[in-house]
Amino acid sequence: MEKSLFLFRFFFWISLCRFIHAEENFFSPVPSSDMGILAVYLLAESADPALTAQIALRDKSVSDLRIAKAKKNPYLISRFVAGPSANLKNHSSDVDKSVSLGLSLPLIDEPLDFDIKIEEMGVKRASLQLEDYRQAHLLMVAESYFDVLSAEQDLLSSSAEIESFSSQLEQATERLRVGVGTRVDVDQGRAQLDLSKVRLIKLESDFENAKANLGRLIGMSIGALKNLSPDAQVGSLTTEDFSSEDFVESHPTVLVARNMLMEARLRVEKAKSFEKLSWSLNSDLNVSSGGDGSRRKGSVSLALEIPIFVGDRTNAAIASASNYLANMRAELEQERRLVRYNIEVADRNLSSGKRSLEALLFAIRSAESRVEATEAAYTVGSGDLIEVLNAKKDLIASQRDFEKARYQQVLNDLRKAASLGLLNIDYLKEIDRQLVTLESNKSL
Repeated sequence: MEKSLFLFRFFFWISLCRFIHAEENFFSPVPSSDMGILAVYLLAESADPALTAQIALRDKSVSDLRIAKAKKNPYLISRFVAGPSANLKNHSSDVDKSVSLGLSLPLIDEPLDFDIKIEEMGVKRASLQLEDYRQAHLLMVAESYFDVLSAEQDLLSSSAEIESFSSQLEQATERLRVGVGTRVDVDQGRAQLDLSKVRLIKLESDFENAKANLGRLIGMSIGALKNLSPDAQVGSLTTEDFSSEDFVESHPTVLVARNMLMEARLRVEKAKSFEKLSWSLNSDLNVSSGGDGSRRKGSVSLALEIPIFVGDRTNAAIASASNYLANMRAELEQERRLVRYNIEVADRNLSSGKRSLEALLFAIRSAESRVEATEAAYTVGSGDLIEVLNAKKDLIASQRDFEKARYQQVLNDLRKAASLGLLNIDYLKEIDRQLVTLESNKSL
């Protein structure tokens, strides 16, 4: 009996532990593997609270417009009043009750009309701001994605450097053992290897930080990411004429500034309308009962409001709105200049990035030749080990810089599209088609 009870408890706790482990795996984020930039962006689009907040602001502006327009609609008000009343002549008291139903319809109300137009401009502006934020958000996700790949390249190059230095140290040690090498070569090789291991520790931390930053945008852990294929065409996505002024005037930030300028003009007109007449149609039906019986009374009236004295309110409102208008004119010109500047910078970076890639290819070939020459000289005893180590370090650094320059060129392409106001998901789809899973990524 005791043995059966022991087995029952044993299998019960095993089953419970398995259940808890399964629940943890079910509810915890599962690291994604072999994710491309398009999949990462779609996750960020659905999970990033900052983008959700921008969409909520756009929806709020639509609701504000509905509220403003509702003030133009007829509205019906009912009232019920009950209370004691006293008749001083016959010293009697009673309870008076009355029910009223009122209908009001604004006919002419210019300040309200301007409020509606201002809210309409607010809806357009919120939509433009959302479009501009979507472009900035897309670029931010792409930058975070390639930050991970860049940190990964640093880590890979450092690991390759350590592997190369370890092999070279073994060779120097063997040469010393057979009497053709020197202790200096061994000490230099060990020192270079130790320094590389120190750098690797920091690069591992940088890699994890980059992954955590990208994971923050999509709300889950990051696994392996797809990398650019060796034959990927970078820097060729944007082919538009960047010098065209049409791109400046159609850029979302410029459209937002122009929208705010138009709203400022409406605010000036609204301020001037405070001294104008307003008309409204009112209808009332009142039913009351008390000590002297029931009474019914109905009325239809046309109300005219004429501002006679408003003090300095109108002049102050006009002055405030006029200053705001002058501010918006300056903001519009400032946005135009900023967009022109960003276009020039983006195009210049794209052009210089292309030249950097060409130069780095030559640097890799030169570094390869130098490695071959220094290794040959060291083998025959006419060279120094430190020269071999430096040559290999330069080769690995050139290869690393070339890959990172490719990433930057992709980002330069996206930044140029953003500077023109054209960045959308189609650019990411084109980049995603050039991503592959590299064998080197699986080792990390």
